[in-house]
Amino acid sequence: MTTPILRMANRSRTVFRWPQRLRPSDWIARYFKHGPQLEAFDFERFPWLREPADTIGDYRVEEQLLICPPQVGKSLLAEAAICYFIVEDPADIVAYSHTIEMAKDWGEKRIMPSIRACRPCQGLLPSDPKAMRQRELLMSHMVVEVEPANESQTQSRSRRIVICDERWLWESGRYDNAMRRASSPNFEGRRKIISFSNSGDYESDVEVQWRASDQRVLFSNCPACGKEAAFKFSEKKCRRVAAKIPGFTIRFDENVATRPNGVWNINEVVKTVRLLCPYCSAEFEDLPSVRVKLRKTMHYVSLNPTGALKSRAWAVSGVAVYPWADLVKQFLNANQQLDLGDNQAMREFILKGLNEPWSEDVIFDLTTNSTGDYEMTGEPWEESTCAAMTVDYQELAPYFWYVIRDWADRGRSRLRKCGYAHTWDELHEIQQQNGLPERFVHVDCAYRPDEVYEHCARWNWIALRGRAEDYFIHSRGLTHPIRRYFSDVRLVDPAIGTDRQNDPRRRRAIEFMWADTPVKDILARLFGGHGAYFGVPRDVPQFYMSHMASERKSIVKMQAGKEIRRWVKVGKRANHLWDCEAEQIVFGLIKGPLRMVGDESV
Repeated sequence: MTTPILRMANRSRTVFRWPQRLRPSDWIARYFKHGPQLEAFDFERFPWLREPADTIGDYRVEEQLLICPPQVGKSLLAEAAICYFIVEDPADIVAYSHTIEMAKDWGEKRIMPSIRACRPCQGLLPSDPKAMRQRELLMSHMVVEVEPANESQTQSRSRRIVICDERWLWESGRYDNAMRRASSPNFEGRRKIISFSNSGDYESDVEVQWRASDQRVLFSNCPACGKEAAFKFSEKKCRRVAAKIPGFTIRFDENVATRPNGVWNINEVVKTVRLLCPYCSAEFEDLPSVRVKLRKTMHYVSLNPTGALKSRAWAVSGVAVYPWADLVKQFLNANQQLDLGDNQAMREFILKGLNEPWSEDVIFDLTTNSTGDYEMTGEPWEESTCAAMTVDYQELAPYFWYVIRDWADRGRSRLRKCGYAHTWDELHEIQQQNGLPERFVHVDCAYRPDEVYEHCARWNWIALRGRAEDYFIHSRGLTHPIRRYFSDVRLVDPAIGTDRQNDPRRRRAIEFMWADTPVKDILARLFGGHGAYFGVPRDVPQFYMSHMASERKSIVKMQAGKEIRRWVKVGKRANHLWDCEAEQIVFGLIKGPLRMVGDESV
């Protein structure tokens, strides 16, 4: 038989064949290869992925959602699913990632190499190298596309199989558009929309879909008594599993050795970390051998059997997959930041460490606020180490509103005085009467910045400007860049002193910019009594309390329709002292006891 005929016969045997009678998880374990070493997919390492993998071939379930913490194999399963569909159930596939850059990287470095490495796929690949691009594979029987989840790409041609990766990063409404690509009547009973994501905000599309599904949560059997239980970090505060459902919980000791003088000794704490069984109270050490025993009996249990029939969702707790000592370290660090008013580290711990939804709990609860434990005498606090005056300059009289606050160690502070002034000279006199250093007076420069710069340069004050940023990058003089809630110092020339540009007698103003939302988040927590002591006298003027209730955190529409939470005014309420207190937080971040808050290595 001639060579062309043999080649045609071999290719025909590859293309025209009966599908293998293997469960999708068995097929993936046998044929799928990944990574530079072409490793096989090991479900012994990732037992939480077996049931979601087997559901890939079940068309009674149209929507699948797998919510996993980072680095536990969810994107790997997405790539394996693409290979499975190419060989066992061919159909046009579109795989979405968050941005065009992420789509290119995912397609070029992971999806296309995985397809080339899969032996059953190799006989189906096109001979023309131009048909296999970075984000597109044109085959004789189907097409594979890797696209960004933007408005135009999520509304293009229909595809029977839609795969959505990293859903937690997607803008609101994009998933609905992606679903419509598989909504053609021709796909009835054969469509599949598979999503992979970390946990998201409570109001996000991911968590809305989770609550409407059957809510399958990972359980395991106790190595001691054999009873099944869920995984929780804390018995009462788990956001995914109700308190009434028994669960394995993490415990660690608080004593003289682990917390001397009120400061956690992490090295001693990790020695006491263990997992507690809710039934027999057996305690298991944080050892790989113990976690392997728990993985051997892992299985899913539905918490909402009456959920949508065609929608199935799985959630994997970080307690089930990560070393428990690592989670305790993250928790203690996040809790320390939370005591100083910053909830960003706790948000990261809840979302990525525990893989549970995050909800904003910034509430103005005046019953827990420190109001009323002293009187406003105008005298310095005996425990203070420094004090600052912050000023809000506005268009209408009275033109200047100010707050003077004393600061002590561990982020503690106490309001000394608040009020208003009508002129710059009057403001300067208040500073001198209270014995405040020049550099400890901070003035908002949003209104008439040139005038503010002029007076700041004359009296050595500091100008502040709030910005709609999440953080600022600091790299000057540092080995590694870090993120902070205030900018690097900026020198502004208000054109006073001498007319010579480079003359040292020519005065310049110092300006800092600060991240509006994170700083006000810290203020809201401290003022609400959810952190370090934030004192307010019992005889504080009524206008102070009115100003402090003048803003609330709401969802606002930004560019590209993305929903972002910002602090906005409530009606026409005056918010000048609220802004002054926010500037006090900035002072604490720059010079005072809050300096560690928000410092995060990039």
